[in-house]
Amino acid sequence: MDVTLFYDFLNYDIFEVEREKLLKGLVEPDKIHVKDLLFLEPVKFSIDISRKGYKFFFDVHVESVVVIPCDRCLEDFNFPIKSDYKFLFEYNKEPSE
Repeated sequence: MDVTLFYDFLNYDIFEVEREKLLKGLVEPDKIHVKDLLFLEPVKFSIDISRKGYKFFFDVHVESVVVIPCDRCLEDFNFPIKSDYKFLFEYNKEPSE
């Protein structure tokens, strides 16, 4: 199951990160809208941002608990989810004229 969560960091400017920054927080279940998926707990996240010049390295961890139906008996059960992502954002600064 692939679930994409978007969280608004209130216009957080990653260019303010000089070397490293750790962002942590919670997204309450009522703010998460994924078709046919019920979150029982807030989604806990941490985003470790490392910067080297115009390269930003993101190490993301998310976890929560969702309710899903069993494939065999169709009864609902609580399913803990945890996921880790790593990605790179590279900003190409245009040369000054």
